Amino acid sequence: MICALAFFEIVVNNFDVMLEWYTQILGFRLKGEIIFNEDGRWCQLMTSDGDGRLALWKPSDPSKTPDPGGKIRPSFFPIFEVQDLYSFVERLKASKKVKMLEPIRERVGYRITTIADPEENQLQLYEKRI
Repeated sequence: MICALAFFEIVVNNFDVMLEWYTQILGFRLKGEIIFNEDGRWCQLMTSDGDGRLALWKPSDPSKTPDPGGKIRPSFFPIFEVQDLYSFVERLKASKKVKMLEPIRERVGYRITTIADPEENQLQLYEKRI
């Protein structure tokens, strides 16, 4: 079951320029550290009240990002938090009404996967790990 909207992620080409723009111009604050891993460069930003969350992501290899049906990958999409990603994904697969675009990716501190709705819009399911 979806328990919260975790954040919106924006796919960027120039990470440094975009980070400066979102922080200096719009006033977002960096939440935590900038992460570098096999997926690329990523950070999470928050509004001044600490509620609104936004992530910036520069993929290490954009050609390996999900691309359902030949559509151009969106520049942003919602990421929903779930409590047990593996169980939730198994339930979605059993329904046969959800298109799985990738296997669950295990990362330090979280798990994530990408799915598509019936019109091929992408969204991600995210589980925070302690």
